Amino acid sequence: MTVRIGVNGHDPVLYFLSTLGLLEPELDVEWVPYSPGPRAPWLLGGDLDFVGCGQTPMLRAHADDLPLVYVASSANRPLQGALVVRADGPVHTPADLKGRRVAFPPPAWPAQLVAGALDQAGLTIRDVETVESAGDADLERLLAGEIDAATILGPRLIEADETGRVRHLVPTDSAVSNRHLFAATRRFAEESRDTLRTVLTAMERANRWVVADHARAAERRAAERRYDAASWGGSARTWEAMLRRMPWGLAPIDSAFIDEQDRHGALLVAGGLLDRAGSARAAFVPDLIWTVREAVHQAHQP
Repeated sequence: MTVRIGVNGHDPVLYFLSTLGLLEPELDVEWVPYSPGPRAPWLLGGDLDFVGCGQTPMLRAHADDLPLVYVASSANRPLQGALVVRADGPVHTPADLKGRRVAFPPPAWPAQLVAGALDQAGLTIRDVETVESAGDADLERLLAGEIDAATILGPRLIEADETGRVRHLVPTDSAVSNRHLFAATRRFAEESRDTLRTVLTAMERANRWVVADHARAAERRAAERRYDAASWGGSARTWEAMLRRMPWGLAPIDSAFIDEQDRHGALLVAGGLLDRAGSARAAFVPDLIWTVREAVHQAHQP
């Protein structure tokens, strides 16, 4: 059986695993490159058996009733992304964003960050002027006063923080979790559990490889030119700083996270970014918790 796994430059663990040769001795694996974005869950079953994606694409997949399940996630990564404003600007609380220009990519996790922050003030995304994210240009636009807030992620957040001219409007994890998710078709998760466990064990070993030498991992990632990797920007220096900020380890999907996903589905509907909210609970398979724990334990054996 050939296992088809999606890979792109926005998926840290699967990216590193695809370069290390840790899985190939165990399985016949095909690494399938695809452009990052909200469509990853839709590739399952047709082009892929297993894929990593953000939290928001999963919410969109639930709305379309796709037959997929949550398998595992990264640990929460609150320092990997933030909603930032000018340090000397007029925005001090989420309530101050009402009617102001906020830049973020609507199909992706930053939409949940914005929605969660606004919800703290009883607001929705309909209460702000949404501006499409422009990647590297967002920091420049923010400092120039062209926008009032922006979601900034990865090495770009390191660069923004280093200017000393921005601040994080809210602690990211007060608004939303930031987990990278791993999903599979329900059929693959149920009928190929041993194969799935092997994939997860190799992923945890890739996590350990990163932790053993952040600088080595950062140099590899910064030099990558495949998989749309350059779209995240960053140098070896800023990638190393970001990799050190991030927790490296697989985590099971728990019931509390599923509840959060369903709550954020409702927030995106209220903000006009989803037509309907599906059910994250329907894609939750509790006994996969054991599978993830077994895989992590195996990866840490000598």
